[in-house]
Amino acid sequence: MYGSGPPGHAARSASPSSPDSPRPNSGAVTRRPRVRFDGWIAGMGTSSGTRIVLGHWQRSPFGAFCDVMLERADGARLLLAPTCETADFISGTYVFDTVRVVPVEVSVTHDAWTVTAGPLDLRFTTGRRGLLGFALRAVPGALARSPAWSALTDRPARLLLPGVRTRGSAGRGRREWYGARDLLPIRAVSAVYGGADLGAMAPVEPPVRFGFGSAPRNPSVTRVTTTVELGPDEGAWAGVPGRNLRKGCPLSRIGVRGPAHTLAVAHGAFNIVGGLWPLLHLRSFEWVFGPKTDVWLQMTTGGLLASAGVAQLAAAGDAQGPAHARRIGLGTAVTLLAVDLVYVPKRRIRPTYLLDAAMQTGWTAAWLRSSFARSTGDVRSSRR
Repeated sequence: MYGSGPPGHAARSASPSSPDSPRPNSGAVTRRPRVRFDGWIAGMGTSSGTRIVLGHWQRSPFGAFCDVMLERADGARLLLAPTCETADFISGTYVFDTVRVVPVEVSVTHDAWTVTAGPLDLRFTTGRRGLLGFALRAVPGALARSPAWSALTDRPARLLLPGVRTRGSAGRGRREWYGARDLLPIRAVSAVYGGADLGAMAPVEPPVRFGFGSAPRNPSVTRVTTTVELGPDEGAWAGVPGRNLRKGCPLSRIGVRGPAHTLAVAHGAFNIVGGLWPLLHLRSFEWVFGPKTDVWLQMTTGGLLASAGVAQLAAAGDAQGPAHARRIGLGTAVTLLAVDLVYVPKRRIRPTYLLDAAMQTGWTAAWLRSSFARSTGDVRSSRR
């Protein structure tokens, strides 16, 4: 799903498209409702390792809207969507670590695209279409909207554009089909995220991991019709605003999801409690871990550990927070584990510190396992 009006226009409201309604037929298998998104998908990489996929939709069940998917070099996947409703639908279809609701504006003037989406400022220019672009322009709209056509072109698309797929399964039991109708190469990219320059244009490599496929390796803009068949438990969803929307969707963010977020919160809370313990009740702390000669040093260590925990909790709610929380978590856990394992055998600290060593081993293993899961990606590996 992606969308954009024709070059020279900015995305604004449009008439929503209705899902395909199953025709009543006694004794026949009822087909699930389907919804369509007509527009453009732009995919590009940057030299910093961040890959960006822009959806610029002219027609959709939500009217005209734009959204941005980013995958950072560390594997963190972020969705920037303009409303709670679009964020809920997209995050239910694809996989993200963070979902934020921010204004997303796209304007197109001739071959120049300008995108503003919360912390992201993106500009890119397109070049002349090649032979594949001309071939796709010849595909009639009615044919491109047909799931059968998408199924037929899936194999050729895989051969011509490695990583690209035109059909597959998605979240919540949904199925998707992509019908391409045009293709333009991207010639130059300028991207800034949170004030930091993301670098020059680069291939979309490694492939993005939002869904079942990736954007083409070479930066490009594709005109598509995306058909989404809703899941078996979604009923006769009709794109009505407010349907399937999470309750209490915050104005600036739906939330950070996934095991890395949960781990960041749990480890942050653990570090805060562990750091505050000697600060608030030194006597009980010394009863367990032994008397301290330099009380000021213990107080300093406790304050730093509590601060690390607060930083982890704050990072867990940020756009790229889980990755930052992982670095803080691994740093504190490995450091404390090393201190425990070195100084308990030397009898500089009590054997009770081996209990802490066991906990730090668990945190280290959990963060490493989380990192491995991110590097291998989801089974539904990349794209819209």
